[in-house]
Amino acid sequence: MGVIIATLIGCGKTHLMEKYGDNITVLDLTPELKNAKELADQVRNQVSEYDIVFVRADIGIVDALCDQGTDFDLFYPSRDKVNEIVEGLVIKRLDFKAIQKFDNDVPKLIEQLDTVDSNHCFKHKLERGQYLCTDEQLKNYLESFNNNNKNE
Repeated sequence: MGVIIATLIGCGKTHLMEKYGDNITVLDLTPELKNAKELADQVRNQVSEYDIVFVRADIGIVDALCDQGTDFDLFYPSRDKVNEIVEGLVIKRLDFKAIQKFDNDVPKLIEQLDTVDSNHCFKHKLERGQYLCTDEQLKNYLESFNNNNKNE
């Protein structure tokens, strides 16, 4: 049984997948297309097959997981971390309109995620310089799987 992680762009998912990616998957879910039960069931089905299942930290997805009693970790950026992400996107020379949209939309999403209050959602707010791969609890979890796989 794996863990579910809801996260946003720029939080270090790609780096984590490069290092531990053998048993990690990303579900591209669209909350508008499914009811909460179907969405949560789809995520739970993947958790039985993978150590980590990433989903988008969209408020619709987060609410559906909470409503269906599905435990998950939510990693999302602080406003200062958003500024760091935007700086990185500019350095990578991504499309200006896409960067501007990200910079306008994400602070609103952060406000929504800040209000999530559920016993099923374990929130981790990333500050500037913090990434998924630097979270000690997550690193220990992944290392335990790597050690178990090496011993088998």
